[in-house]
Amino acid sequence: MKETLEDLKRHKKNASKELVCRNESELEIEIENVYKPTSPLDMPIRPKWSYEMTKEQLEQQEKNYYQVWIEYLSLNFTTAKF
Repeated sequence: MKETLEDLKRHKKNASKELVCRNESELEIEIENVYKPTSPLDMPIRPKWSYEMTKEQLEQQEKNYYQVWIEYLSLNFTTAKF
């Protein structure tokens, strides 16, 4: 899709604005503010593995774990009351 001349001018004007440098501590957030301990939405944790496992075994194990995690999310979000 081709942008309009007005869009291009606006993008060019925004690109020439001075960048605001932020202190690193201003950019940090606590993980608890993103992933609440009781929330079903959480980061999946890689299943245990060992160097004796083949690449295929590890990939299958991770795929199985991920599928269970997705089903867990689906179940929790379809029954959740927001």
